[in-house]
Amino acid sequence: VTPWTMAYLLLTLASLIPSVWLVSRFVNGLRLGWVTSVFGQMRWKYLSVCVGLSVLALAATLAVAGLTPQDAMEMGTGEVNEFTRTTLAFVVLFVFLVPFQAAGEEYLFRGYLTQAFGGLFSSLWVSRTIAVVVPAFLFALAHGAQDPPIFVDRLAFGLVAGVLVIVTGGLEAAIAMHVLNNYVA
Repeated sequence: VTPWTMAYLLLTLASLIPSVWLVSRFVNGLRLGWVTSVFGQMRWKYLSVCVGLSVLALAATLAVAGLTPQDAMEMGTGEVNEFTRTTLAFVVLFVFLVPFQAAGEEYLFRGYLTQAFGGLFSSLWVSRTIAVVVPAFLFALAHGAQDPPIFVDRLAFGLVAGVLVIVTGGLEAAIAMHVLNNYVA
């Protein structure tokens, strides 16, 4: 993986935002805001709160992980890798493009597909279940060749993000969680 191939991947996934906008607008006749939230727009203050809560959740997770016993083989050598121009290129790419890449995936899987699948059923319970489970499964599949534990991890992430979208009425919490997850990964 080079910085150029990573930039290509991140920009391709970020392009899901305008793709969802085009489909939503010209196929469904809806503004992108209605894919974003039940308020018809991005709730920017709420998104910033969700980012803050995601950082707190990450800090708690790292604190708990630091207190649990670790296998010596998992810990690595303890040495820091050399910081090169390539490292700097990756850092810049991640800082500036990962939020758009994560938002692109959320717009497709938890925005558009959640509404599309959820709208197929009249029963509230069935529609919400399908709206969360099917996009989460497709999200996990979209991450390519993987072993079963990784697939389950991606599926669980998709399920949690889907529930967040249903409970909060928008993509903000799922986007915040996805961005932070990808920064850590």
